[in-house]
Amino acid sequence: MIKKWDDTHLWYKKDDEFERPKAIVSMKIYTNDCYFGDLPNSRVFVKLWSQILQEYLREFNYQAICANLSFEITPMYDNINFKWSGFNDTMPIFIEQTISRMQKMKGDNLEEIFDQIKEKLLVDW
Repeated sequence: MIKKWDDTHLWYKKDDEFERPKAIVSMKIYTNDCYFGDLPNSRVFVKLWSQILQEYLREFNYQAICANLSFEITPMYDNINFKWSGFNDTMPIFIEQTISRMQKMKGDNLEEIFDQIKEKLLVDW
């Protein structure tokens, strides 16, 4: 570990075997605003939100995959995990663009994506 703050840990491990400049960035957001760890309907909401987000970012993530970058979101009991991986030189831009698109999502009309996800969920159940 290189540095430790109250809410953050910074790790560094050099790749001596393949000598590829690879980065993995993980972030957790702890929240109880929507009580998604306590109430069943809140757990459904956060699961639905994460699937809508993944669909919303589908084209962006496809381009990222072509550039050997990846982004994952995983809702947990009391937090939401975000994970980015890829090459060091493009990682800051990739993270910035992902967060920027997530913020833009709030103002966009997501009704079509919601209907697609809802249909898929109904078929799966």
